[in-house]
Amino acid sequence: MGLESRYYCRRNINVPRSCGDLSSDYKIDTMSIPQQHTVYRLNKVGSFRDLEAHREPIPKLASNQVLIQTKSVTLNYRDYIIANGKYGKKLGDLKGRVPCSDAAGIVVAVGDDVTNVSVGDHVVTNFSPNHLYGPYNREQHVDLGGEVDGTLREYVPISSEAVTKIRKDSPLSWAEKASLVCTGVTVWNALYGCKQLRPGQSVLILGTGGVSLTALAIAKAAGAQTIITSSSDEKLAKIKDHYNPDHTINYAKNPSWGATVAEITGGGVDFVIENGGPGTLFQSITAAAPGGVISLIGVNAIKAEQQLAAYYLNIMFKGLIVRGIVVGSHELSEQLIKFVDSKDLRIHVDHQYNFHDGGVFKAFEKLESKEHVGKIAINFGPQTRL
Repeated sequence: MGLESRYYCRRNINVPRSCGDLSSDYKIDTMSIPQQHTVYRLNKVGSFRDLEAHREPIPKLASNQVLIQTKSVTLNYRDYIIANGKYGKKLGDLKGRVPCSDAAGIVVAVGDDVTNVSVGDHVVTNFSPNHLYGPYNREQHVDLGGEVDGTLREYVPISSEAVTKIRKDSPLSWAEKASLVCTGVTVWNALYGCKQLRPGQSVLILGTGGVSLTALAIAKAAGAQTIITSSSDEKLAKIKDHYNPDHTINYAKNPSWGATVAEITGGGVDFVIENGGPGTLFQSITAAAPGGVISLIGVNAIKAEQQLAAYYLNIMFKGLIVRGIVVGSHELSEQLIKFVDSKDLRIHVDHQYNFHDGGVFKAFEKLESKEHVGKIAINFGPQTRL
């Protein structure tokens, strides 16, 4: 099955059956897949500035794969530290690796054995292509942009089991859809992967990056009380104005913010989105209600101020659940997309750059600056929904 014979599908005109399992207001477009595309690869490990653009042939598909025309890629801090050679997981030789894990786009070709995805479907990638369900196993599961090539390219070949479909009439932009891959599934895992968040419960969110803003959006849509922290009054004011959390706390001005959270909530929060690491965990434990869930997601504050024994005692006596989160499975991705679709939930994207206009390096520079609130996206071509 030659790729050059496969085509996009476009809305609002009748569709022939050969276009796949699409609704009757689609037809085949006349634009074929090009012979080559642009791919960014790491020339060496040390800095994102060592990324180089290459013109390469469109990959041939295996029988179980689909080809995605990339519409948007969003960055995670993980992408930055992988390029810098500081990621905590052994990834092997990264020379020539295509970075990034988060992409949204349109399926433009499918392998002979693919039955669950059709040409014209709108999809997002899954962070770990072979993590279909259950807990993450770092010895078994491989990650896009880590052990295997990622999504920073115009066309992405990937197993049909490693994508999640999202409805074509979704109000989300392509950048918002891409934001669901890593941060979205991570938050869903934190709030629904163990104990499930219920309306009226409380969620403490550390920081104002992509995971934090996505957590705020999902928690509010679920009817939870929300508290978010930052060291910047300016960022907190922006979030208060635009996203209306119930409470904001400047942890730089209030180093005992854990006790403040416990006081605000009358005994502590049910869920903590812990993006800080050892340096903030003690305060998160203080902030948590008995039986609460603390999801360990980020490691920004490395230095711990309390002895390890104090952590253990507080976890034990409060009966807390402390979980390590490494994104989540394809099963969790499907659950998240259903929730987002049912709520018409919007995801905050703070900065967007053009893939073909030096935007790759501009996006990484913005990520490095830590000035953003929410996600950073790299967009490919026209952003209209086909």
